Amino acid sequence: MLLILNSAVMVRDGSYKKTSISSLEAKELFLEYKKSYISYIGYGNVANILSKLFTKNIEVNRDKTKLGEGDLILAVQLKYRVAPKGKREVRDVKLEDLLFSKITYRS
Repeated sequence: MLLILNSAVMVRDGSYKKTSISSLEAKELFLEYKKSYISYIGYGNVANILSKLFTKNIEVNRDKTKLGEGDLILAVQLKYRVAPKGKREVRDVKLEDLLFSKITYRS
């Protein structure tokens, strides 16, 4: 299962391996898992950018991340903070404002 997250968080005890990837590599990874993924993207603007990049609707989902053995994480992070503390939405974000990482997890 591929989990798409807004950040490179460690939500469970275990071992993680993080590798920085390009937006093209992120798209290729998504296409490989397009039938087996969950979006945990919490910002509408980021979800819209990913929807265009992946040519598939990526939904906003602020549920608690459920990480299982062998799951793969696609972390999508902003290069900088754009919203004041307490604001839930980010504005004027572009693809070039995002960093992508592939994270493997083992318990």
